[in-house]
Amino acid sequence: MSNFWDMEGEKLNTTGAYRLGGDGFKLIPDNTNCIALIDKAEWQEYQGNEYINVKWLVTSPEEYKGRVVFQKLKVFDEDAKRARKAKHMLAAIDVNAGGKLSKLKTAPSPIQLHSLNNAKMMIKVFVWEIDDKSGNWVGGVSPAPIKREESVSTIEETDFEDDVPF
Repeated sequence: MSNFWDMEGEKLNTTGAYRLGGDGFKLIPDNTNCIALIDKAEWQEYQGNEYINVKWLVTSPEEYKGRVVFQKLKVFDEDAKRARKAKHMLAAIDVNAGGKLSKLKTAPSPIQLHSLNNAKMMIKVFVWEIDDKSGNWVGGVSPAPIKREESVSTIEETDFEDDVPF
């Protein structure tokens, strides 16, 4: 049986630090529209504050395809105005995902949030900057544009003369 860690004579990293390489991704520019789908929507908590974390996977434009943007919906924020805005955003996302959550009278359960998964829509991506850090955030959603198929349907020619009663 071979040793899992044997890398043909290459010394194993024992410093505890490693980076896969590359300079990472440049940010998606501020105020950019992207088509994305929800990879995961789940409840999370930070310092006692519960929020819905939405993980978006960008599908287009091609230059950002595969990128991930996170969105925090602070529906229980202490600031009532912020909580209302988060609920409006959740409602818009829900409508674009089929409208199942808006039929509930209570906050969605972790299982109910799964109804948002794989929903595709247009997202408006912005850039945040705090101190020397920056990243992207989702500031708007709308229905994904529908591509019309370029297919042409044909109607078979049929002799209707016998079906006419007069």
